[in-house]
Amino acid sequence: MYCISIVFLFVACNTIPDSCKEQSAWQLRIGFKKVKIAGNLKTVKDSTFRSFIAQYISHPDTNVFKTPSLPLAQGSDTSKFSININKNGIHTLYVVYKRDRTFENYTCGFRTNFTLDTIYTVPKICDSIIIVQPNINDVYQENCRFYFNSDTTAQY
Repeated sequence: MYCISIVFLFVACNTIPDSCKEQSAWQLRIGFKKVKIAGNLKTVKDSTFRSFIAQYISHPDTNVFKTPSLPLAQGSDTSKFSININKNGIHTLYVVYKRDRTFENYTCGFRTNFTLDTIYTVPKICDSIIIVQPNINDVYQENCRFYFNSDTTAQY
C-alpha cells in the first residue's frame, strides 16, 4: 500500500502543467520590417532573412538561437547577445529591462515578468528599433521591431 502511494506521489509531483511550461517559455520576440520610401509614399512590409543566429555573450556555452525569439537572463537587468543576420558580421544586441518575480502558485512556483526598457545594437545594424510591446508576458506576442530601409536591406 505504501509503495503505491509513494509512486503516485512521485508521479503527481513531477507532472508540470502546460500553463507552467508556457510561462517559462516567455521570450523576447523580434520582428523585422522593410521600409520603402518613394517620394511622399512610405510603405512598411514584413521582412524575413535567410539566416538569424544569436548567442548569449556572457554565457557562450549556451544554446545558439536560430530564430528571433530570445530568452532573457532572469538574474540580470541586461542581456547581451552576439547576433548575425544573413551572415553579414557579428553585432552585439543589448536588451535592458526590469524584472518582477511573482509567485504564480504551488505547482508552477515563481515566474519572472520582464518589462523592456531599451534595445540597441553595436554597431548599428538597422535604421531603428521600436519596442511595440514592452511587457513580455505572452508566448506569441512580438515585443520589438527592427526597421530596415530598402538601401540597408540590400546589405542584409
